[in-house]
Amino acid sequence: MLTSAMLTLIVFTMSAIWVAVQLASAQLSSRIIALALQEKSTRFCLGICVYAFAFSLAVLSRID
Repeated sequence: MLTSAMLTLIVFTMSAIWVAVQLASAQLSSRIIALALQEKSTRFCLGICVYAFAFSLAVLSRID
């Protein structure tokens, strides 16, 4: 249950970020996509979410 909730959170969050970036790139320029990916905070948050998901999968595989 925790794993599916984490995956849903990751997908929802990343979808919202990508929609915002797509709208910004349509209004400003396409270089905004590269700027969004270069931000350390964005990569850090994504890394934490993916790590938590992988960790919960590893724990669940050990329990069952």
